[in-house]
Amino acid sequence: MDEMTGFAALLPGKLLAETGPLPADLTELRVRAGRRIQLVRLSGEEFRGKAADAALAEETAQALAGHSLYAREEELKEGYFTVRGGCRVGVCGRFSAGGQARMLTHVGSVCVRIAREARGAADGVMRELFDRGRPVSALVVSPPGLGKTTLLRDIARQLSEGTGGRRGVKVGVADERGELAGCVLGRPSLDVGPRTDVMDGCPKRIGMELLVRGMSPDVIVTDELGHEGDREAVLDAMRSGVRVIASVHARDEEEALRRLGAELAGLFDRMIVLGDRIGQIKRVTGGIEDGYGGQSGRGVRHDGGERMGRTDAGGNAGKAGADPFGCAERSPAADD
Repeated sequence: MDEMTGFAALLPGKLLAETGPLPADLTELRVRAGRRIQLVRLSGEEFRGKAADAALAEETAQALAGHSLYAREEELKEGYFTVRGGCRVGVCGRFSAGGQARMLTHVGSVCVRIAREARGAADGVMRELFDRGRPVSALVVSPPGLGKTTLLRDIARQLSEGTGGRRGVKVGVADERGELAGCVLGRPSLDVGPRTDVMDGCPKRIGMELLVRGMSPDVIVTDELGHEGDREAVLDAMRSGVRVIASVHARDEEEALRRLGAELAGLFDRMIVLGDRIGQIKRVTGGIEDGYGGQSGRGVRHDGGERMGRTDAGGNAGKAGADPFGCAERSPAADD
């Protein structure tokens, strides 16, 4: 079963009757009550079928939630839930609110973002994630939709498999949202490497603590720092000798610093800043102590517009024109 066939199996027949066959380059599917169904592709976007009604939006959300939105109540408080394969399902509509409780009562629209593997996406940065042969801690910085999650997934895989003649290391993935490894009943459905253990579906601070205690990882990979408790979780892991590779929603190092604070941002040895297009690496700097100016030598990139890409036989990073995510322009549906 290919990637799109597996995804289509999660959708209600009424929706597929309107969309017809789903294209292989689909990155986002949107169902809005009163509007035609929107398909966002790597090559552009299109609208299919007739205008959806509220019942179809509700049925789509229910089908993706395993016919029990109620069971996803805690996740829906964040506005989305994650399904098999790491796809994120955003839901809008009417929420009833009482104190701190929020419950979805009417579905108005559904947005499904398709998680995709991109083997080789991290080729252009792997050499920067080592110092004297050992992994370092790194922070991936970019706005939503430019491939942070895709990059982190491939970093985990390559560290776990071994890269650049180095042996693989033990990797722990703290996958709070289920998007990095796409676990089904605790088993990854996306390739995160042979030496990787995944703590799925629990808050990062708990997942990281359990990984350090129980699995003795060399590196922990996790997504989207910025919530309460993240600083302590990262600091505790590093105190245990574990390197941490994570991401943050920000346009540059200065915004990352404002979002995370100097103390948390300063724990990372490298900052990988993504560019304005999917897969583009704008620069890699040596961390906060470097003044965000990068390091001399060691191939650290500045504003050169490098792209994540496969290395050639000589170990050189892919050229700026390479595009392992499959498109040259930004798509709003890339993994975060």
